[in-house]
Amino acid sequence: MALTITEENGVFMINGAINSTTSYSLFNHFDEILKIHKSLDIDIEHVHELDTNGLLVLYKLYMKAAILKYPFTISGSGCKEVYDEIEHSLACA
Repeated sequence: MALTITEENGVFMINGAINSTTSYSLFNHFDEILKIHKSLDIDIEHVHELDTNGLLVLYKLYMKAAILKYPFTISGSGCKEVYDEIEHSLACA
């Protein structure tokens, strides 16, 4: 299944898999959005696969937003686990 991204009221909804096949283009897409909007709100409710590459992309976007002091939010089922992994990565760095 291809990865699709739709936007509704400033929330970017991802549908599909965030994995080694899609992570590079996903990062580039959201990197440009972050530059334009100066914030990023991602809904992962319809993500059916999130591998290590996908998690790394979300971590990189989180870090970029933090460095630029831009708001960054991940919502949807599984978001707590994503935030836990990001926090764990920060603690190990």
